Amino acid sequence: MIKVVDIVKTYSQKKNPVEALKNVTFDISTGQKVAIVGKSGSGKSTLMHIMSGLDVADSGEIWYDDKNILNLDKLQADKFRSLEMSFIFQNFYVDDTETCYNNVSLPLEIIKYDKKKQDKLVSDALDSVGLLGKRQQKASELSGGERQRLAIARAIVRKPKVLFADEPTGNLDTENGNKIITLLFRQCEKYNTTLIIVTHDIELATRCDKLIYIKDGQVEKITDGVNNA
Repeated sequence: MIKVVDIVKTYSQKKNPVEALKNVTFDISTGQKVAIVGKSGSGKSTLMHIMSGLDVADSGEIWYDDKNILNLDKLQADKFRSLEMSFIFQNFYVDDTETCYNNVSLPLEIIKYDKKKQDKLVSDALDSVGLLGKRQQKASELSGGERQRLAIARAIVRKPKVLFADEPTGNLDTENGNKIITLLFRQCEKYNTTLIIVTHDIELATRCDKLIYIKDGQVEKITDGVNNA
């Protein structure tokens, strides 16, 4: 269970401070697929950064079960994030100079995962996204859809409890975008991963269990998606 409680975030801009988030509160159940929806500048990306510990709120609480991550120092927050969370970004951020295998193994190397067990996890992740046969190819040789699948493999290789996806289909055409989301949902269901998607794409958002609409830094409304309809 994730609980977001009264989150406030203000950015100082000389004489005109900007209230990015204003008393944002909601709950997310374990294993839910949730879309945070809003226009550019609504505060949805700021909210994701605070929920993941990449940014710090001025006040409020972010609970993961019995742990409020806003009470953690930077080192503790970094460790919690590396062990419990993964990320998929719109621009993929895969290393073109490395092989598919090395891209996916990176999160395991960061946490110093047992080398003897690493190969199976990486191979399983690549296989699950249909890239096992390209494990020794450079990422630069992949198509856009394949690169996004590689990013998903890297994100799921540690079987994270929470997966954040920031506009995961923003750089893909409709056909590839639908394939990626179907794949992403299937992987999260397989491992009971809580999926939090930040998007302005309503069609994508409605495929989730829950939609949280953010407008001008506030929760405008919360609705069910098709999975809870």
